[in-house]
Amino acid sequence: MELVTLNNDKPVTTSLKIAEKFGKRHDNVTRAIETLLASKSVQEKTKSGLLKIEGVEIIKKNAIGGEVKRLFYHLDREAFTLLAMGFTGEKALNFKLDYMAAFNAMEERVKSLTPALPDFSNPVDAARAWADAKEAEQKAITHAEKLENENRKARPKVIYYDWVANAPDTMSMNQAAKLMNIKDVGRVNLYKKLREWGIIMPGGTEPYQRYINQGWFKMEDVTKETSRGIRLFPTTRVTRKGLQKIYGMFLEEGQLDLVIVSGKPISLGHKF
Repeated sequence: MELVTLNNDKPVTTSLKIAEKFGKRHDNVTRAIETLLASKSVQEKTKSGLLKIEGVEIIKKNAIGGEVKRLFYHLDREAFTLLAMGFTGEKALNFKLDYMAAFNAMEERVKSLTPALPDFSNPVDAARAWADAKEAEQKAITHAEKLENENRKARPKVIYYDWVANAPDTMSMNQAAKLMNIKDVGRVNLYKKLREWGIIMPGGTEPYQRYINQGWFKMEDVTKETSRGIRLFPTTRVTRKGLQKIYGMFLEEGQLDLVIVSGKPISLGHKF
């Protein structure tokens, strides 16, 4: 159990941790804290900021779904010291020492995280501090611009993938081409590109089995009337996952520039 933590950059403990550490009932600990708060001198010190005792109310659900309010307190070193004066015995003394060590360690940690102010009366130190501040400012601006560029690049993909979620569960290759809306890429050119990528078998319209297994496509038998009668023909259907994966490949290859019009992807060009 971590005895001391930071609250608004100030080392504090809680009445809950004090009760657990000293083996006391929490309601007895809070009663002792409230006795301190009733003291006029303690009230003056808390108002002036020399001592911190802050009540925090939490609401929990009970076993039957009702709400139960529970109050605990944050205490700084000074408030803990006042409270612990009433805890006596060898065991209590050891616990107090543990707490003092925990407060000391947290205060040292806060000091190490707080940068020392430069000596502004020294022109060299002042100039160095100004240069360091400008360098940090420029790094922050560069980082912000980088994030903005990354977000701008990612935005079409995010919008597209949100939009494609509303596509049919499966669709024909012609429907997939229309939904992707890539300039000059209809059913024929889409099949051509998928063959180049090694997704569709050469010279045919059927995908390799591994892409069927991965859920990109489904094969359906379609009945057609021929001169030899009605026959079954296997037909490739693109799944919603396949649509997203295929479009992602166009984006990853940099094959197109994309804008969004009314939530729908519109390609401005391609390179194949």
